[in-house]
Amino acid sequence: MEIIHFLRELITEDTPILELKKDPTITLQQKYSVLGFSHEFYPYYMYYQNFEWYYFKQEEKNDEIKYPYYLLDELMGSYLAQFIGLSTISFQIAKRDSFVGLASKNFREKECDYYFFDQLPIAQLLEFSTSFINIEMFKSSCIDNINVDKLVDCIFKLLALDLYMLQMDRSRVNLQFQINRDTKFLGLAPIYDFSNCADKWQYSTSFNIFNPIITLTYNNIPILCKKYPQFLECLSMLVTKTMSSTWNQICEDYHFNQDCFAYFKAKEHYQLKDENQKKLLRDIQARKISI
Repeated sequence: MEIIHFLRELITEDTPILELKKDPTITLQQKYSVLGFSHEFYPYYMYYQNFEWYYFKQEEKNDEIKYPYYLLDELMGSYLAQFIGLSTISFQIAKRDSFVGLASKNFREKECDYYFFDQLPIAQLLEFSTSFINIEMFKSSCIDNINVDKLVDCIFKLLALDLYMLQMDRSRVNLQFQINRDTKFLGLAPIYDFSNCADKWQYSTSFNIFNPIITLTYNNIPILCKKYPQFLECLSMLVTKTMSSTWNQICEDYHFNQDCFAYFKAKEHYQLKDENQKKLLRDIQARKISI
């Protein structure tokens, strides 16, 4: 069975690469203090280097059955988030021993506390739902109208981005909130983890994109567009931007090999997803008008 290493094949001698090494003096307790919580999984991906904390997601072996674009989708999600003005992590190509992958700097700021969805002070008032109740609860938890506008704007940008990319893993641990200890300003922490996206989707009543804030379905998306126009505006921006043109930008910025199997296969993949999402946008716009 064919083994595919997409990222490794794309790297050239001109690609900037961060060399990561384990620091034996760093303890597990130090990593927990940076994370803000204890977890058996995350510390193994943490590196302290040049006075910075990094998280390293290495390229695993992919066979022809598995999804080979997971690290490329990380880059894609980061670029698209920045395009729509959504705070996100950025990546460096990195090596650790014989492994290649993506490294991102720790995003946590010292003046903020960080919470997963079910750790928020209002967690008991929230629910996993296809309704808009959580959005209204978040609005009521903001300190002022500026906070409301900023948080709601970020939420709809995130929902639009996950819908556009067909993100299937926006779980409770892949979404964090931050609260400034002094101002009490509530916001989304920089968005991370774009690596588990569906290839394409046949849109029907079974359509379902989970997000702890609101699960997007075939039926509630047109209502969401009508109730919150900025959601549709953001989705339209992403469809116009396209993943295939963003892929070209990524390859230029990272000096990737644009004359190899991995490049052309990824280009074809993102072109097909672009066409799929154009159909989705047309359907949403038509159904929005009809409701």
